[in-house]
Order: sequence, then C-alpha cells, then structure tokens
Amino acid sequence: MGRCHEKLGSTEMAKKAYNEVIELLPDSDAARLAQYRLENIK
Repeated sequence: MGRCHEKLGSTEMAKKAYNEVIELLPDSDAARLAQYRLENIK
C-alpha cells in the first residue's frame, strides 16, 4: 500500500502505511522493506 501512495505522490500516506507495517510485523521481511522505503522516500 505504501508503494502505491508513493507512486501517487502521497508521501505522508506512504509513510503512515510503512510505519504500520513496521509496527504490526516488526521482525518480518515486509518490515525491513518498509524501513528501507521510509529511509529513501522523497
């Protein structure tokens, strides 16, 4: 979901989506990817 928001230019919504993944699944591959996307979001 975060990636979709990014592509649509809605970075705040993307950040929320990524943070939600990190919060709900902290030890998952999805959380690691979400953290990476957060660090590289424009």
